[in-house]
Order: sequence, then structure tokens, then C-alpha cells
Amino acid sequence: MSLLLSLTLATTIVTAAIPPYTFTESDKPRGVAVELVEALAKEAGHDGKLFFMPWKRALKLAEEGTDGKPTLIIPLNRSPEREERFVWVIPLLSDDTVLVTLAGARPEVKSIEQALSWRVGVLLGSPLEAELKEKGFKNVDPSVDEETNARKLQAGRIDAWLVARMVAPFVFERHGFDAKKLLFGIAMRTNDLHLGATKGLPEAEAQRWRGALVSLQKSGEYQKIIDRYKASSKE
Repeated sequence: MSLLLSLTLATTIVTAAIPPYTFTESDKPRGVAVELVEALAKEAGHDGKLFFMPWKRALKLAEEGTDGKPTLIIPLNRSPEREERFVWVIPLLSDDTVLVTLAGARPEVKSIEQALSWRVGVLLGSPLEAELKEKGFKNVDPSVDEETNARKLQAGRIDAWLVARMVAPFVFERHGFDAKKLLFGIAMRTNDLHLGATKGLPEAEAQRWRGALVSLQKSGEYQKIIDRYKASSKE
């Protein structure tokens, strides 16, 4: 085994449960970002093993490294406040973030001003939490995972949920709730989700992942994975 391959295999990949990007089902990793990274790992020479943990801890490990070594993370949203904190290895996918409400509880959000006084659920430690506060939302209610936000919306404990468009219906239906009752309001931003890494990731390793992405795109496998999840989110 070459030194380069050994380095690649040794790098830890961390993530959290953020369906439909990353989650577990029958103790097996699932999700569009998971499938993309598993396919990329085969090309890059990585074992593709993912370590699930709370998102805040995953971010800390990705920023500081694990046992003195760089750590990879998915799906890391690229934003100005994170730009200098991580290596942006490769883009995985993009997804709009919207303010979601429950029909019969609150109307569709057509302007930010309309919802500034509402209690809004969001993922703890995400750039979206900071964005809500920056835009003047008075009652930001962060949760450790999106499943908790879905339950809060269904129970009326939050008025709106700031979440990615692909995420909301998937998570809602997984808990037995009716996704047809979700109202998708104003788009707040576009999430550019990446495979990110600790500063100091060897450039040779980053290039292996970048080469793997090119190969996956040329073969058509990359788009097949993306299209499969986009189709399921519209059902």
C-alpha cells in the first residue's frame, strides 16, 4: 500500500443525523450525502466509514482534528463565517433553505418581517441559527437535530421551522406526520453542502477526493444519486 493511500484510509469522516442527507436505518448509514461519499470513497481509496455523533461535536472534531490528525465532515454547509475555518474539499449538493409552517397553525411565510416575532426552530450550531439572529428573529429555538424540530412543529411548540427543502418532508414523514400539511414559505438562502475537512488536510488527499468527484460525474453515477433523492422528496 502506498503512503498516499495509507493517509487517505486513516482520515476519519464524521457526520450527524440530518435526513435525507445523512441518517441511519437498521444501524446502517443512509442518505444522499452518504451515498455520494461512499461512491467517492471507492474512487479515492478511502474505506468510507462514517462516525455519527451530535452535529456540534462533529463540527468541533472537523475544526480541531481527531487525535492530532485532520478530520473529514459531511454535509458541511459553506458560509462566510466558516470559510477560513475549514478546507472545502469538494461540493456534494445544493439545497434551498426555507421557512416552513404547518397548515392550520400558521400561514405560509411570504416575508421575513411576517415571522420576526414567531418562535422559529433551527438546527443547533448551524449557520442558519446565526442567520436568524442576525436578521432580527426574536425567538430562535435551536434543537440538536431536525427530528426534534419536526416534532416541535407538529406539536405547535414552534411556529416555523428554518430547514432545507429536501429535509423537511423527509423528516416529517419518517415520524408518521403528514408532509402534505407543510407550507414552504420564503427561501432564506441556498445551502452549498460540502465534504469539508480540518485545516492542514494534506493537499494530496484533497486531490484524490477531487479526482474521485470528476470520475463519478463523468460516469453519470453522481447525478443518478442526486436525482433519486430529488424525486423522492417530491412524492
